[in-house]
Amino acid sequence: MTRLGTMVWNFAKALKEHAKTGFKTVSPVEYATRMAICIECPLLKKDDRCQECGCHMPTKAGWASSFCPLLERKWNSVK
Repeated sequence: MTRLGTMVWNFAKALKEHAKTGFKTVSPVEYATRMAICIECPLLKKDDRCQECGCHMPTKAGWASSFCPLLERKWNSVK
């Protein structure tokens, strides 16, 4: 699968999980915490996309169902 194809696939999976929660979002504090972690991560590109999953992290970090895609997750979904 091409890199664009991988990005689309990963985002579609994340969106499906987000829909399952009724589009639940995290609190402003949780969002700020997640984004602070992402900003410090060397895998966050200048266009705010994660090099691991290809997702736009300012969007994905706000979704309660989302998680850091690294094997050793830096932040998890909110249950």
